[in-house]
Formats: sequence, C-alpha cells, structure tokens
Amino acid sequence: MNVQSEGKSTATVKNDLATIRHFHIQILQTRYLLSSNQVVSEKYINFNLERRRFGGIDCRPTELEYQALISLAKQLETLKWHLLLF
Repeated sequence: MNVQSEGKSTATVKNDLATIRHFHIQILQTRYLLSSNQVVSEKYINFNLERRRFGGIDCRPTELEYQALISLAKQLETLKWHLLLF
C-alpha cells in the first residue's frame, strides 16, 4: 500500500480509513459504497494492513470471549453493553 511505503504506521492508516468511513456514513445519498478493509485486502494483494499490537501483545478478544460478550449483552439487554462491544 502506498501510504505504508511512505512510512505511515498501520494504526495511522486504519485511523484515516475509519475517519473517511465515519464521514461517508453521514452523507445521505452517497455515490459509492465503501468496502471494509477485509474486502479490499482480498481484492488487492498489495493492500495488507497488519494487525495492531499493543506492547507486542495482540489484545483482540478470542472468538470464545467475543461470543461470551455478545451473550452477556443480550442477557442484560441494555444499549450500554451493546456499545461496549464496538
């Protein structure tokens, strides 16, 4: 990816893309549909954003932990818990 070759970190690229998507959603009638990072990386071989790590540790929840969070949110049925997942 060109911006990564310019020395921008993965975190910067992902933050920039998230910002673009956020403002794109605010527009009522958009001309184009924006793809997710995963869809773009599957379509374009050179688009490869590594997973971010914090202190050298991958802090993403495991699939089991993620499903447990979803289950807990459904049990509590509160918007606050649903927002915690995102």
